[in-house]
Amino acid sequence: MSQQSKQAQAEFGTDVKYIDNYIDSLSAFRDEGIMQIREDAIFSKVNDASNAAMCISRLRGSALDHISVDSDEVEIGVDFERITDMLKSIGGSSIVDITAPYAKDGKNNMHFEIAEESLTMNLPLIDTNHVPQIPQQDPI
Repeated sequence: MSQQSKQAQAEFGTDVKYIDNYIDSLSAFRDEGIMQIREDAIFSKVNDASNAAMCISRLRGSALDHISVDSDEVEIGVDFERITDMLKSIGGSSIVDITAPYAKDGKNNMHFEIAEESLTMNLPLIDTNHVPQIPQQDPI
C-alpha cells in the first residue's frame, strides 16, 4: 500500500465568506502556513517574517456546515495567497466543500467543490516541512 493511501484525510464544508475571512487574516502575516483540521475546528497559527507578530485563527461551530477527520488531526501545508485568488472566483454565499489531502495525479491537493456552481478546483499542498515553523501554542 502506498504512503498516500495511508494518509489521514479531512473534509469540511463552510460558507465561502467564512473560509475567505479565515484565510485573509492569515495571509496578512504570511503567504503560506499549516492548517490543523480537527473534529471540532480548523486551526492555524502564523507569524510574520520578522517574528514580531503572530496570528491565531480558527473556524468552528456554526461557521462549519460539516467536518470529518480520519484521525485526531490532519495537518496540511497551504499557500494562503493561492487560496485567496481561487476564492475570488466563487460567489460569496456559496457553500464550499473542502477535502485535504486529496490525491490527484500522484500529488496531494486541497480539493474544493462548490455544488451550487458545478465547480471543482484543486490546489497543490505544500510539504509541512517546508513551511516556516513557529513555537507550539494551544488553540484558543
